Amino acid sequence: MPISINGSGTVTGVSVGGLPDGIVDTDMLADGAATGVKNGAGRVLQVVQGGSNAVSSASVNGGSLWESTGINVTITPSNSSNKILLIASVNLAVTGPQNNQGIILRKGGSTLTAANAAAAGSRMTLMSAETTATNDSVNTVNFNYLDTAGSSGSGIQYRCDLYNPSSITRTSYINRSIGDSDSAYFARCSSWIVAMEIKV
Repeated sequence: MPISINGSGTVTGVSVGGLPDGIVDTDMLADGAATGVKNGAGRVLQVVQGGSNAVSSASVNGGSLWESTGINVTITPSNSSNKILLIASVNLAVTGPQNNQGIILRKGGSTLTAANAAAAGSRMTLMSAETTATNDSVNTVNFNYLDTAGSSGSGIQYRCDLYNPSSITRTSYINRSIGDSDSAYFARCSSWIVAMEIKV
């Protein structure tokens, strides 16, 4: 078929591969027009961040969770098979004794058990744990995890809950130390969680 241009500027008669290499660049493609290899596996489709730079605290019963820490993020995957890469940095402290507490990663309100440690006797299986040694220290817990979305078209919330492994009620803190005196020796921090949708 001969190449022709009609009155509206439409070109006809061009076969697949008929244009010289390099003649179509990224600027000529409309958003979302690329498919297949051009939009292939491993591409980051979206990035969402949640968390807080505010201080907060809660009285947590022994063996219980603090579920409203404010360290959460909601992402709406475009495909249920895509991966969600989670990266978090949480700053926290807890009153004694033992000065230890754990983080449990929740997905849609349920514990994301695949992200936790393997079962080991009577030990509590956690995503991560921390120990605060002194009145003026703030500990940072960093973690990352690659999850499968499992659903698409609706928001999925990932949440960092704090677990009190003690037999007594203790106070947990986010983004501050136990003492939190107005002094350069005491720190205020921020805590964030990032979710990235990765195409598979």
